[in-house]
Amino acid sequence: RAIRFGLQEDTTTSNILINVYCKSGLLSSARKVFDGMPARSLVSWNTLIGSYAQNGEAHEALSLFKLMQRNGSSFSEFTISSVVCASVAICAVFVCKQLHGFAIKAAVDSNVFVGTALADVYAKSGLVKEASRVFESMQERSVVTWSCMVVGYVQNELFEEALLLFHRAQKMEVEHDHFILSSIICGCAGVAALIEGKQVHAIISKTGFCSNIFVASSLIDMYAKCGSVEEAYTVFTNVEDKNVVSWNAMISGFAKHARALEAMISFEKMQQMGLYPNEVTYISVLSACSHMGLVDEAKSYFDLMITKHNISPNVIHYSCMVDTLGRAGMISEAYDLIQRMPFVATASMWGSLLACCRFHGNLEIAEIAAKHLFEMEPDNAGNYILLSNIYAANKKWEEVVRARKFLKENVVKNEKGKSWIAVKDKVHKFMVGEINHPRIAEIYSKLDSLVEEVKILGYKVETEHELHDVEESRKQELLKHHSEKLALSFGLLSLPASAPIRIMKNLRICGDCHSFMKHASSSTQREIIVRDINSTEETENSSTIEIPCYEPSRLWRNMTLVDLVKVEWPESNSIPTPTPTPWPEQFHALLCMKLYSGVHQITDLWYDWPKGRNVNLQQKQLGVYMYDVEWNNGTSFYYTKGINGTCQTIEFGVGIPRPDFLDGANYLGTQVKDGFLCNVWEKVDFIWYYEDVATKRPVRWDFYDGIITHVMTFEAGATLPDLVVQAPHYCFTAKPKREDV
Repeated sequence: RAIRFGLQEDTTTSNILINVYCKSGLLSSARKVFDGMPARSLVSWNTLIGSYAQNGEAHEALSLFKLMQRNGSSFSEFTISSVVCASVAICAVFVCKQLHGFAIKAAVDSNVFVGTALADVYAKSGLVKEASRVFESMQERSVVTWSCMVVGYVQNELFEEALLLFHRAQKMEVEHDHFILSSIICGCAGVAALIEGKQVHAIISKTGFCSNIFVASSLIDMYAKCGSVEEAYTVFTNVEDKNVVSWNAMISGFAKHARALEAMISFEKMQQMGLYPNEVTYISVLSACSHMGLVDEAKSYFDLMITKHNISPNVIHYSCMVDTLGRAGMISEAYDLIQRMPFVATASMWGSLLACCRFHGNLEIAEIAAKHLFEMEPDNAGNYILLSNIYAANKKWEEVVRARKFLKENVVKNEKGKSWIAVKDKVHKFMVGEINHPRIAEIYSKLDSLVEEVKILGYKVETEHELHDVEESRKQELLKHHSEKLALSFGLLSLPASAPIRIMKNLRICGDCHSFMKHASSSTQREIIVRDINSTEETENSSTIEIPCYEPSRLWRNMTLVDLVKVEWPESNSIPTPTPTPWPEQFHALLCMKLYSGVHQITDLWYDWPKGRNVNLQQKQLGVYMYDVEWNNGTSFYYTKGINGTCQTIEFGVGIPRPDFLDGANYLGTQVKDGFLCNVWEKVDFIWYYEDVATKRPVRWDFYDGIITHVMTFEAGATLPDLVVQAPHYCFTAKPKREDV
C-alpha cells in the first residue's frame, strides 16, 4: 500500500516499515526496505543494526556498521552499544577495541549503555582488567552494568573480586536482579564461602527471587559445593516448579558428595515427574556411580542414555566411564574404552587412568597413559612424579632415576596450590608456603602443634607426594606448608569451636593432605570439608574421606543376600544383663530395591541411615532378653540372646509408621493395591505408603511407580505373596546356598 501511494521514498514511512518488519522477525524484508531508501536517517541505521544484534546476526550488524561509516553517516551511543553487543556473539575483541576508540572520540564511552556493552564484551573475552577500567570510568551505572561486571568476574574465576564488588553494590544500595544474585551465589560456591552464601540467600528471600528457577538452582549448587548437601536439598524441596536445571543441580550435588543412592533415586523421580534427562543429568549420575565404584550401574545408565533417551555420549560421559572402570580396578577395560570411543582422549582421561594404574599397580598401561600426558601436558610436573612413584612401587629404580632426572633437567613447572577459607564475611587466600598473611606467625605455630598432635594418632608424612627433588627432611617441610593445611590452621584459630571448617582448593588434594585432614578431624573433633577440583571431601571426627579408587570387594553390590546362615556370637557363661548390647558388626540391615532403570540397589540401613537409630531393650521372654534396633522410619531389627550368649533369633522388618506421624506426609485418599483397599500417603522424600484400611497394617512401600521395596514384617502387616520371612540370618561370609530358600 505504501508503494501504491508513492510513500516508499518517505523516510518516516520507511522507518516505520523497517521497525514493523524487525519486530516481526522479518529481517530480510526490513533490509529490502532499507536498501530501497533514497535517504536514510540515524533511526534507519540504528533500528536495523540493533535488530541484527538482538537476533544473533552479528556479522550482518558489523557489516552494516562498516557501510554506515563509509557513507559518512553519524552514529549515536545506541549504535555503538548495538555493534558492541554484536561483537560479543562472535568474540570479536579487535572490533570491540576499535568501537571503544570510536566511543572515546565521540565522548560516549561513559554512556551507561555503551559502557555496559564494552565491559560485558571485555569480560566475556577474558580481558577482565579492561572491563574493570571501563566500569570504573563510567559516571552512571545501571543494575545491568553491575550484573555484567559480577558475572564477568565469576566467569573468569575471580571469585574474591566478585564478592568485593557485590559488597560495594550493597553499600551503594544498588537494586538486585536475578542475574547478579545467581552470579554472586556462584562466586560464593567458587571459594566455599558458605556464610556469605547464606547472607545472599537471605537477600534472595527478602527480594522474592526464591521462586526464580535459575537463582534456586544456583543456591542448590552453592550449598552442595560448600559441603552442605542437606541445605541444598532443603532449597530443592521448596522449589515449586522444578525443571531439568534444578533437578540437575540436585543430582550433581549428591554426586559431588559420593551419595550415589540419592543421585539415582532423584534421577528416577525426575522421570516420574515427566521430565527427560539431558546430557548434564547423565554426567552427574555417571559421576555418582564413579565415586562409589558402581560399575554395573554406570554401564546400565550409559546404555540407557543411548537407547532410551537418544543422547549421543560426549567426551565427558566417556571420561566418567573411564574413571568408573579405573577406580574399580578394571584398568584394561578402561584403556580399551579409550581406544574405542569416537573422541580423542583428553588429558583428564589419561590423568585419571594413570592415577588408577598407580592405585591398582598396572605398570604397562601406566606407561602408555604417561606417554600421552607428556605430549599433552609437557609442563605438568605431577605426571612425571606420579609415573616415578609407580616405577618405585614396582622396584624399577633405574626408571625412577631417569624420570626424576628428566624432571630436574627440563625444569618442568608445577601449578601453585591455592586454598580459600571464609571467616567473618571475608575470604582469605593462602598460597603454598604463604608468608604475607597478617597472622602468618600464629598460623605456622598452630600448624606445628597440630602436626605433633596428629602424629600421636598415627599420621605419617607421605613424602612421595612431594614434587620437588630435595632431601627427605626438606620434603616434609614443604608438605607441611601446603595451602590447605595453612587454611585449616587459620580456620582453627578463627572459627568458633562448633563451626565446620570449609576449604576450597584450586588443585586436587594430595594423598598426604588427605591423610592429614582425616587425622586432624579426629584430633580436633571438628568437621572439615575440603573441596578440590575433583570433588568435595568431608571428614567428621575420624570418619574416612573419599579415596581415589575403590576395591571391588568393598562394594555392597558384590554381597550375596540369599545366603541365610546361622551366626553365633562369642560364647558367654554369664546371663546377659538387661542392657542393650552393641550392634554386632557382622549384621547389617539391608534394604534391596529394583530401580526404574533396571538397576538393583542395596542400602545398608545401619551405616547409611545413622540418624534416628535407637537400640531398645524389649521384654524378657522365656528366660532370654529380646533386643530391638529401630529407626525413626519404623524399620526394625530384632535379635535375642540365649543364656549361653549365642544368637537365638534375628528378625528384620522394613516399613515406615503411618506417615501422619511424619513431617511432610500428605494423605492422597484410598486405592486398591495388591488386593487390599488402602489408605495412600505420600512422603516428601519420594515414598508412597499403602496401609490396609481395615487393619491399619502396611501393605506396600513404593519408591515411585515401578520402584518397589518388598516389605519384610515382624508380627504385623501383610506380606507380599511371593515372600516368606522366618527369622532370616544375615552374614557376609560366603556360605553354600540353601536349596529350600
